Amino acid sequence: KDLLNKAREDAKINRKEGESLSKAVIRNALKRLYYNFCKTTPGGLPTGPAYERAMPDKISPQAFGHEKVNYPMSDYPHLSNLPVGGLGAPVCEVDYTTCYLKAGHMIQDSSIRKLSVEINGKKYSLKEVACTYHALYPLSERTYHLPIPFSILQFSPIIPGNYQASSLPVEIIEIIAENPTNKPITVTFTISQENILGWYPKKGKDDPKDPNGVLIWNRQNEGNYSETFKDGNMTGVIFKKKGNQKDLVRVGTGLAGQIALVSINVPGKIEITPVFSKIEDNTATLKFSLVLQPKEKIQHPIAIAYDNPFYNFQYDATDPKSPGVRMPKFYTRFYDKTGQNAQKIATDALNNHKTWKQQIIAFQETVTKDPELPAFFKQALLNEIYVLAETGIWEADQGRFAYLESIDYKMYNTSDVNSYTWAILALFPELEKKDLLELANLVPLSDPRRRWFGTDRWANIPPAEWKHLYWAPVKDPGAVCHDLGGLLGEGIFPFTNTCNEFNWSNANMWIDLAPKFALRVWRYYTFMLEQTGIPDKDFIQTVYPSVKTALDTLERRWGDKETHVPISKGIPDWTYDTIAGEGYTPNVVTQWLGALKTAAAMATIVKDHNTAMKYWIWYDAGKPVLEKLWNPKGYYNAFATPDGSKVNTNIHSDMLFGDFYMRMSPGGLKPVVPNDKATKSLDTIYKINGKEWSKVGNHGPLGLVNLRGPDGEQNKTEQGDEGWTGTMLLNAAYQIKLGKETNNPKLIQNGWDIVHGFFNVVYSHSPDSQHWFGRTPEGYVNPDDIKYDEKQKKYKEGKILKNGTVVPATGRAPKYMRALAIWAIYAALKDNKIPLNIYNVKISEPKDAFPLPFGTEK
Repeated sequence: KDLLNKAREDAKINRKEGESLSKAVIRNALKRLYYNFCKTTPGGLPTGPAYERAMPDKISPQAFGHEKVNYPMSDYPHLSNLPVGGLGAPVCEVDYTTCYLKAGHMIQDSSIRKLSVEINGKKYSLKEVACTYHALYPLSERTYHLPIPFSILQFSPIIPGNYQASSLPVEIIEIIAENPTNKPITVTFTISQENILGWYPKKGKDDPKDPNGVLIWNRQNEGNYSETFKDGNMTGVIFKKKGNQKDLVRVGTGLAGQIALVSINVPGKIEITPVFSKIEDNTATLKFSLVLQPKEKIQHPIAIAYDNPFYNFQYDATDPKSPGVRMPKFYTRFYDKTGQNAQKIATDALNNHKTWKQQIIAFQETVTKDPELPAFFKQALLNEIYVLAETGIWEADQGRFAYLESIDYKMYNTSDVNSYTWAILALFPELEKKDLLELANLVPLSDPRRRWFGTDRWANIPPAEWKHLYWAPVKDPGAVCHDLGGLLGEGIFPFTNTCNEFNWSNANMWIDLAPKFALRVWRYYTFMLEQTGIPDKDFIQTVYPSVKTALDTLERRWGDKETHVPISKGIPDWTYDTIAGEGYTPNVVTQWLGALKTAAAMATIVKDHNTAMKYWIWYDAGKPVLEKLWNPKGYYNAFATPDGSKVNTNIHSDMLFGDFYMRMSPGGLKPVVPNDKATKSLDTIYKINGKEWSKVGNHGPLGLVNLRGPDGEQNKTEQGDEGWTGTMLLNAAYQIKLGKETNNPKLIQNGWDIVHGFFNVVYSHSPDSQHWFGRTPEGYVNPDDIKYDEKQKKYKEGKILKNGTVVPATGRAPKYMRALAIWAIYAALKDNKIPLNIYNVKISEPKDAFPLPFGTEK
């Protein structure tokens, strides 16, 4: 039935002239059966685990999720696709209408690339031809409904453990064509692309005053030109810009350098012809002509390289004269910083693309061929990696990598959020290590410049004794950084020896950043010990002073005098930064207790025995706090004051964050929550925050909501009503981990049900889907819950587009970092032993250099 329904949809799109509908349905059903039988696409993607949908998109705006908040955020008029480009060198999504060529910014405009194919003299614009889109990151493929089997596979070499290839600003396109007939067929494929050198973002016409609104291209074509070249069997086009190339690259704030489109001539088989459009069109074309013999199939590669060697971070990305800093990209370690290497990068890519593809498939097959894993999990696990490339930066001097919290929340390596993620640790552990070293370096530093924090929302809310926290220094000594800088307009750029671009709240007062830092340090140490058998004691020796300083500072400023446990001040002072509570919260208590254990273990490694003893004393003093928070209904209360006079009995899905960390990173240390109470808490969360939440509106599984009342009552706060993708995925990992430890199949099944709920909303095509694929949000809501700031209006009635259409306002902050918590599930399933032979690969030592202002010689 499902096959026939999909075949009917296909037939509506690709029905041939004069063909009856029934014949078209049968033809498409047979084609789908063929793909199902093969179990791979023409380009080699396994059809079960790969994401699939029809293109052009047929899903109306009323059927997919939109931003739920009232303040300006990016919003998608259509569904998303996966990107191409390297880690720290993002390019565009595969349709080239959404691009990330200006670091940290998403530009949505008309496509800068056009593809067409001619089959026996009949020309088809591929934008207008229906196709089936498959994605298993970093591979994306579009299989077109044409008279012959024809598809385009796109990828960049994002390969775990291969730091050099993963950094390259290159895209590989494979043209895949087959002649199923008994006669020769002439095929001509054309790729046309605009020369985008000198371009930079500008604000869209709809609302140019909107600071977070849509960005489009400012098409600065003056001086742009193209050249062709032939080098051996390589033929291509290089985009250039007139002028002194050294100056253009050194001070240019738009795209500077070169772009190359290169492919391989096959004498007597494939002839490549460069074609130039009129000068004012600013485009160049590569045309591929070949004759396919009967039953012949070809796979032919094209490489597109973008040698734009510097990041230019500015106060205003839409103003080319805006000041800022620049830094070289990581790939310039292997090429130089002149911006004149696009041809070499592209030709190197063509020489290596087969090896890269084999390495990608070998990595993916550790997942796709694992019988323990359900197909829906495989699909989400691999595809969520996209955000590392799409929003990442990777500087060359010290090899530090960072990625945005969200395309809306433009802060790099947000530390509270990043602590939920497991992907970088599992796939590129050297980058995790460098982030921890950077955070450690910043702990003792201070930035005494004062600024207002969140005055538009919170200045009148906190009690008088806390208002001084909202006009305060950017960075207090001893505090862990919230982020490494960003692009919110505060002028704190990443890797500039300062931090905290975040201006919504004063993160210096947050009570969860220090313990999360300690837990992450121990996680890295124990994880790498598990993979390699080698204890990295030098790493502990380096970061331990900052761990000690951070925990001691937190205890001195916000710890209870008797228990030493950090106390929430009745204002938002943790990762849930619109949820205010007073007193102890189990989320932070378990973090604190776990951090004390790990810090004591680190102190023992570095032979600081007095501090180790101090932390064990603090641990013993704080352990009874958990008992005060226990609710006889089978969970820990969300908040309670030390004297017990105020108790918040809400059920928080993230209540035992610290205990999960301890179970995943033991290193000889025991958990901080007893098995029986952890089991009861997880089961309560699953029943109330999972099943009862999903029942509202009779939905299928939705995952987990952040907060619910003890009997399932809606919380009616902005973040309380949301199901945070990273929170629910980490909870699923916790359920599976504890289920395996205690031989409890019910917990394991709970975990899979939660993951399936996430998949149901983000990836599936079910009636419950909000179609967040490629733009996974921080959180989403049940569309049938009442809006937190309304009396009757539901979230699904919450947004009116400019054309008057009412659409569901169900999500917030797309392309979000925290969903990479899904790799914690994989680590839990594998008992923290990841089946990848990558953990002895190292990045060379840092050069100890810092970014420079624009125009500065280097």
